[in-house]
Amino acid sequence: MISTDKYIGIPYESHGRDMEGLDCWGLVWIVYREEMGVELPSWSAEYDRASRVNLAKITGKKNLFYGWKEVVMPIPGDVALFDMSGLLHVGICLDYRGLRMMHIMRGSNVTIERLDSVIWRENQPRWYRYA
Repeated sequence: MISTDKYIGIPYESHGRDMEGLDCWGLVWIVYREEMGVELPSWSAEYDRASRVNLAKITGKKNLFYGWKEVVMPIPGDVALFDMSGLLHVGICLDYRGLRMMHIMRGSNVTIERLDSVIWRENQPRWYRYA
């Protein structure tokens, strides 16, 4: 179980990798480190602005996905990868049905959202599990 309380409300910061500010990958990075004891790559050198990460450019770098496998049915801790009109966005699954995720986007704070909401139902993620 992921302890979400300490992350909710953290503000957005491009390249953020601490509790003062996070971008979407920074949230995944810190949750994996703090909650699961897994040191993921920071990826902060892989992009200039977190809100403009080109999905094709990142997914084309297979070395960035070493250790991850795509899964059909997510479990808590799996990562949701979204194609946001060609841009990359990620969040963290919070339940066994893949209905809730914790994430952060530019202009907001870390929050929990339902994936069957109006905002997300048209943009379903691909799920990845760190092996």
